[in-house]
Order: sequence, then structure tokens, then C-alpha cells
Amino acid sequence: MIPSVHRQQARPAQQMQQFLAVLDEKSRAIVWYLWQHEHADLDALSAAAGLFNHMEVLLRIRETINPAAVNFYARPALELIPCRIDQATGKMIYYQWWLNRDLFLVNPSRNYLIDWLEDGEAITLILETAEQPDPAKVKLIYKNGLLLIKIPRRT
Repeated sequence: MIPSVHRQQARPAQQMQQFLAVLDEKSRAIVWYLWQHEHADLDALSAAAGLFNHMEVLLRIRETINPAAVNFYARPALELIPCRIDQATGKMIYYQWWLNRDLFLVNPSRNYLIDWLEDGEAITLILETAEQPDPAKVKLIYKNGLLLIKIPRRT
């Protein structure tokens, strides 16, 4: 059973963190892939999550991701859309999975969204920022078993 959240009490970033927390790592990888790419076919989603076939992706969407989203947001997070225009490219996209981004709009307060994904080779940290940082100025500091990431604000 997926725990329910009181929608009026949680801030958007907290609510999304709570939503992501109930998902397994492969389901979170699917959500994050769609967050980055807006839409994808089953081949791309299975590769992003390290799944072996389309059925595994479909089962995660049907049994894990969308039920959790309905519990948190009263709507599914992922939709198979027969035909939609990609706003970034202007191209018509046929039969792909799309993320309902409006569910995850995050208030630009200091309530940041943070998540991580682990696989056998790497740990991927995901941090929501209001502006794109200058990669040359991002500093990684390792001290006493902690990895600190310092991202200066643009002025």
C-alpha cells in the first residue's frame, strides 16, 4: 500500500520528494528520464531504468508510478499520448510516454528538490535549481566522509 499525503500541507518540493520516496529506484529513473526529456518511447525508458523489456516498464508505470501519483496528486504522472507537439522542437511526436509536468511544479522558494539514483557504476545526484549554474565554478569538496557540492549563485 502506498502512503497517502495531505496535499494542502506539503509544499510542492516536499510533496514530490515524498512521491519519489515511495518509488523504487528503477521507477524513479523512469520519472527522472522523462523529467529531462519530456517524452520517451519504451526503448528509451527501459534503457534509462536498466530494465530488460517493455513489459517491465509498463508494469512499473501501471503498478507503481501512476498509482503513487494518483495517491499524491489525484492524477497519473505518466501518460501515453498518441500525438502531441514537442514544444521544444516543434515536431509532432507519436505514441510516446509523457510526464505530466504540471503535477511537479515546484515553488521557487528555498524548498529545493533533491534526489539520487544509484547503479553499480555511479551515483547520480539530482538537484533542482532556479538557474543554470556555471559548470566551471561548481566545486566538489570531500571531507570526513561527506561529499559537498558548492554551486555559486549567478549575480
